[in-house]
Amino acid sequence: MKMFHVNRWLRSAGLGLACACLGFTYALATSTDGAVGRGLSGRQISTNCQRPPARFVTEADLGDVVVGTHFTRQILVRFGFKPHLFVVGTVKPRSTFTIDESGALSGTKTDTEEESFEVRLSNSPDTRQLFRIRGVTSRQDNVALQFVSGSTLPRAVAGEPYTYTLHANGGAPPYIFQFKSRSDIRALPKGLSLNVETGEIFGKPVTPTTPVAFTMVATDSLGTSTERTFTLEVLSGTISSQFVATNGSFKLNFGAEGDADSVSLSMVLNKTELANAGIRRTEDLQGLEFSLGFGGATIPPVAATAEEGAPAQTSFPRTFDRGGNLKFPNLLLTGLPPARTETRRYEINLNPKTGVLRLRASGFNLIRLLGANFETFENPAIIPVSVRIGAAASTDDTPSPTVEGNNSTVQFNKTDIVRFSYRRRGNNGFGSARANDRLAPGGLFLITRVVGTEEKFNDPKTKTIYDRVVMRLTGYMRNINGGPVTFEATDNVQILLGNACIGTFPATSLKVEGDRLTFRNDDNTINLDINPNTGLPTDVEGAFIKNFVIDNKKGTVDFDIHPTPAGDIFGDDILEGGVPFVMPVTITISGGENDVSPSYDGQSSVTIFRRGNTLKNK
Repeated sequence: MKMFHVNRWLRSAGLGLACACLGFTYALATSTDGAVGRGLSGRQISTNCQRPPARFVTEADLGDVVVGTHFTRQILVRFGFKPHLFVVGTVKPRSTFTIDESGALSGTKTDTEEESFEVRLSNSPDTRQLFRIRGVTSRQDNVALQFVSGSTLPRAVAGEPYTYTLHANGGAPPYIFQFKSRSDIRALPKGLSLNVETGEIFGKPVTPTTPVAFTMVATDSLGTSTERTFTLEVLSGTISSQFVATNGSFKLNFGAEGDADSVSLSMVLNKTELANAGIRRTEDLQGLEFSLGFGGATIPPVAATAEEGAPAQTSFPRTFDRGGNLKFPNLLLTGLPPARTETRRYEINLNPKTGVLRLRASGFNLIRLLGANFETFENPAIIPVSVRIGAAASTDDTPSPTVEGNNSTVQFNKTDIVRFSYRRRGNNGFGSARANDRLAPGGLFLITRVVGTEEKFNDPKTKTIYDRVVMRLTGYMRNINGGPVTFEATDNVQILLGNACIGTFPATSLKVEGDRLTFRNDDNTINLDINPNTGLPTDVEGAFIKNFVIDNKKGTVDFDIHPTPAGDIFGDDILEGGVPFVMPVTITISGGENDVSPSYDGQSSVTIFRRGNTLKNK
């Protein structure tokens, strides 16, 4: 049987290279505390990885919302392969909802009846679930102020975006939402923040937690208030990074009148995810809407609705120009300075070729919008940041990428956290994030570099010519809380490129050298023996993984693979030149498929290009 026929049979059967390699010997192993253990003999390395399937963790009942009032809910799954791309399935809602591919559901309930709709993963069609949501009639005047939201919030997942809007009813709107005490602020899981004006809790939780309780107070325009204690549980999840902050700062002016605070931020977005959203050049940004959430602040700001007879409010520009810039005030476009009463300013630039996004903004009341006065925040300050480019897609009849059968539009919506070292001097507060703060306290996994070759190989056994690849991958890798990557004695390490397992081995085979965990496999034999009776492969020897190194001091990872048939990695016997190929890279250290709290589970999407016989990710 020819080699490429064997590869195709394995892929179509969903087996990959499923047999253990034979005759591989480890010369040295270490225990989890770094002490040198006895030598291992005959220990096998396998290419049969068991990845837990994607599973919904958001319960079917999304609760009650006030009719005619904007709401948000985050639909979440765990495990499987990221990114989890959400779409509305065959059962669609009646009301005007939007859902983007990250699973952020938002919109307005139009009636009090319960309605159901289906959500599924576009890259895992069998992962689907029906959800239901109810409306509550909006009540004002002579009705006591009360919370509508139930006391148990939908579960969150560490390392995944989260959003939930608190709803109140009665009294005299609008409402302000605040924590009751400093202890309640501290109880909110790290990585989440509160928008005091909208009641939205959003962000990216840092670590798993048991259910925690915190009390919120809703106050109406007459000063009447009500309170309720909420509980929120954060489950463990797959570590990844949507973007990495390279430097930034904010300045708070305690006691200053009006909007007097400022922020600057520079960060690197994942270029693969930008490209998947249709953003590859600065020209692609022209006319696209932009919004950035920093804690509870929104930049560009949303102008308040003016009451009848009041002066017109400033309309802040929200779309990029052809050069990837967005600025207010922009004298080149308007020729006019901002109104004398207008203090807010911002300047935004995005370069899709490098993925670098830069922001400078001033005139924002960050003290209020961050939800605290920062006397109560621990150092470092962990602030959620969300980046949205393009409009969310609708679940009605308007064509959108999140409804089955419709065309796609540009859409980028990512949330992560930024760590700021914080200090306060008198009435001034300062926060700074530097390039070496990439080791975020919420964990980090991001493949930043791929180099390799793909060349024609003449298999002497099968007389078949096919492409064979060699690759080295490098990136950032850090556990939750910024801690080192560790393992249990019963754990296995498994590494996947896309769906292809390039190696799984006992975690105790990692050699501990100070801050480094290293593994080496010198056996690069790949032999397929064909059963003459069935024509099918009977065993596979060898493994693809060659070297694997985690540096806990630097927070990095790099590994490379032995020469491997291209079809076993990419699904095609020859990778097409000049065409981007996107796949997830997964590293898991766990006790098995049913381990819901693995020692480490990280995933990053990468784009690979072939130019001649060279493989690169840019």
